[in-house]
Amino acid sequence: MHESPLFLEEASLEWKEGEPFSNKYQDRYFSKFQALEEAEYVFIKANNLLKRWKNLKENENFKILELGFGAGINFLMTIRSWSAQNKKNNWLNYVSIENNPLKIEDLKKIIRNYPELKDLADKLIQSYPVNSKGIHRLEFKEEKVLLNLYFDEVNRSLVDLDPEKLTIDSIFHDGFSPSKNPEIWSNEIFQLLEKFSDNSTTYSTFSSAKLIRERLLENGFKPILIKGFGTKKNMIKANLIKKENKKVAYKRKKIAVIGAGISGCSLSKILSDRGHKITLFEKNKNFLEDSEGFQAFVVHPRLSAFEGQLSRLNLNSYLYSTNFYDNLGSPHWNKTGVLSLNYDEITDKRHKQLIEARNDTKIFSYVDKDEASFIAGIKIDTNGLFFKDAGWLNPVGIKKDLINSSDIKLINDEVLKVKKNKVFTESEEKDFDIVCICSSFENNGLIKINGINKKRGQVSYIKNEGEIKKLKVPVCANGYIVRTSISTSLVGSTYNDIEDKDPLNSDDFENLEKVTSITKQKFKLKGAGVGFRATTRDYLPIVGNLNGILLNIGHGSRGSITGPFCSQYISDVIDESPAIFGKRLSKALDPKRFIAQG
Repeated sequence: MHESPLFLEEASLEWKEGEPFSNKYQDRYFSKFQALEEAEYVFIKANNLLKRWKNLKENENFKILELGFGAGINFLMTIRSWSAQNKKNNWLNYVSIENNPLKIEDLKKIIRNYPELKDLADKLIQSYPVNSKGIHRLEFKEEKVLLNLYFDEVNRSLVDLDPEKLTIDSIFHDGFSPSKNPEIWSNEIFQLLEKFSDNSTTYSTFSSAKLIRERLLENGFKPILIKGFGTKKNMIKANLIKKENKKVAYKRKKIAVIGAGISGCSLSKILSDRGHKITLFEKNKNFLEDSEGFQAFVVHPRLSAFEGQLSRLNLNSYLYSTNFYDNLGSPHWNKTGVLSLNYDEITDKRHKQLIEARNDTKIFSYVDKDEASFIAGIKIDTNGLFFKDAGWLNPVGIKKDLINSSDIKLINDEVLKVKKNKVFTESEEKDFDIVCICSSFENNGLIKINGINKKRGQVSYIKNEGEIKKLKVPVCANGYIVRTSISTSLVGSTYNDIEDKDPLNSDDFENLEKVTSITKQKFKLKGAGVGFRATTRDYLPIVGNLNGILLNIGHGSRGSITGPFCSQYISDVIDESPAIFGKRLSKALDPKRFIAQG
């Protein structure tokens, strides 16, 4: 079977004499005796972390790379020590790689054996990600910790990280022993670790193997044998020698965000939460009163069973953004679940491929027409997929919640020109540390870039009569329908090159025709809404740095899903934090692929 972007092989373990034992590697995860003390000794003390954290400067962040997340014991011990002495404005960036993630039930069984970690363990369990390839961002706001949890092969993950943008302060090497798991101790791994290190980087591992010492030496590290934990004779710690310190001074920044759609508002929210001062520019003075007539955005993914950057983006942005809206705690986010029906042969084939690739029901589940009818609350004549964590949002309400911060200043004015650190409006020019463009199809007035297309979309509003009054969840097929209030539902949508800003009768007819793939009920029209979206030739958004200006644009009709995810990436770039997606995806989204020629 082809490689799936949807999941990894989960860890198979059994309990032997009260200790978790890996069937794959034929080795224990750790000793049931003094597991916490061992983690503290081997990684926190050996890397002299308490003293180094105490000496951090104001706003300085600290970065740890761990090979082998396992049950998260090292992470939980580290975050506990960090939060006990953390300064007000320091953040811990913790990157951990795991090729065989534990099942959530196994994770719970392991870490709940340690009552000292209960509060932190509960937070980890609550946010522990669904098994899917890629980076999962877990945020511990109270402790000021960001965890980037990579579910993928170690070599593949390290190659995907960018050493030009990431320097690690401490490395925790905690895979199964070299004799049981040689891949994680290969020379290629040590070559990659060297790239993320400078002369302040420290390294530690429980092992004392001669092979590890030799490979450390070969790749520029100075290994030292020290007393091992408990009855273990020795372990290794190391530091890089004769390599320039790559760190740069960090500060809270004044940032301009242009465009107050979902992307711009989510970026403003994420950056303000990190302590930056945001000025949000939006020329539409009524943007918090209407959203171009759109009362609902359906938030659900278009997944593929095949590997590729588009499929990776669709899956990971869906997982991130639904969690993002959950954490926002907004009444304008409705986590109802969403039905996606097998309305034609192409969709039926794609859904069958997804089921073949993943049938654990953690992201989606197959439902027959009877199950679909029960979920929807109306009669459905087609099988399909149900996405339990999907839903719909009110865009106006969500945007209000996102920018409700004293650190976000809203300016209702049109931006006429931008430079690397300047924004020009009709009335004034303003200086900033960073300028971010998140506006829609009108970007060509501010930046020189090809590849952006303007697409018109019209939705229609219908009166809730008959069976449709019972609709419980959004249903998607050729078109889609979502009940937005007791009296009204939204159906949509068209997607064309028409320039007309006013609703068209022909588009209303098209919407009602599309929704017959869901129900044959006849509807009475109540109104319509028109909006324009920026799309790209390759269906990927444009995200990254272009001539010193950061772009988060071109999301098309998927901005409610991809917008927050890409906003988090832009924030990571600004904060010089481990990014929420790696080199492969960042290259695929890079604005330079559409730079205007000549």
